[in-house]
Amino acid sequence: MTKPNVLFITYYFPPDASPGSARMSAHVNALTTMGWNVSVLCSGGLAVGRTDPDRLDRIPAGVEVHRTSSIDLYQFIHRKASADGAAPGTARKKKVSFTKRLKRAVKKTINVSYLPYALCPMA
Repeated sequence: MTKPNVLFITYYFPPDASPGSARMSAHVNALTTMGWNVSVLCSGGLAVGRTDPDRLDRIPAGVEVHRTSSIDLYQFIHRKASADGAAPGTARKKKVSFTKRLKRAVKKTINVSYLPYALCPMA
């Protein structure tokens, strides 16, 4: 009998130290223990200060991990807002700027900014 295959597509995966990374690692470990062939497609971009190299040791042998380029949209937008002179917590106008609205929306959603890099070959 052949082993079933599964592909995880996730932004967070070890050595990232976020809770999302720990969750994905737990799923990978559980499925590997149950005899599944596991592959992971994840972001290669890691946040500075948010890595834990010890988490790499917990990934079972045989798990294929493919890392892609990515853009951290939240950080990109935050830098843009700071460059525009809009200090956090200050309101010059009653109207909320598009940048701030976008920043809030991105912060609340799952970060999938690495998918274009994963789906299109890099030249």
